[in-house]
Amino acid sequence: MKKRLWIGLILFCFLLTKYSYAIDGSELTITADKAVWDKKQGVTVLSGKVVVAKGKASFTADMVEITGQMGKIKALKGTGNIHFSDLERDITMLADRIELSDWEKQITASGKVKITRKETIADADTAVYSQSQQRVVLTGAATISQPNGNISGKKIIYHLQEERLEVIEGVRAWWKW
Repeated sequence: MKKRLWIGLILFCFLLTKYSYAIDGSELTITADKAVWDKKQGVTVLSGKVVVAKGKASFTADMVEITGQMGKIKALKGTGNIHFSDLERDITMLADRIELSDWEKQITASGKVKITRKETIADADTAVYSQSQQRVVLTGAATISQPNGNISGKKIIYHLQEERLEVIEGVRAWWKW
């Protein structure tokens, strides 16, 4: 009996390294080199080259912690070499950490965040990306660089659809005329 249970758990962990299921009508696919699942705590830790994808957006990380059960994810937290890409909005993001409480509502990246969209490059300590509102809020040494200049401040709101910036407190700018 114990042997069957261990074989079942080992098989489950093996299968867990690549699985997919639907959330909000869109399929979420996660692959990893290794997975450890703690059913009692409701936590799954994936490591190695972890890839999380949903629709045209995805991110890679060295480690991802999933809180909740399959089909009812409460949060995803990724650490180490984060590379996020949203092909629909032509945006990429590099960071040390990423947290997703709801894929469409809010993605928080922190630790040496670098965001690229077309010719615009944004750097900050923290970035909160809202896909549904199509905006990025940058805080902590926030800078936006474009071919003709740059602007910095304590907080920058980058409205993606309108290509509009709001700089809040401590505005510094340099621009070619």
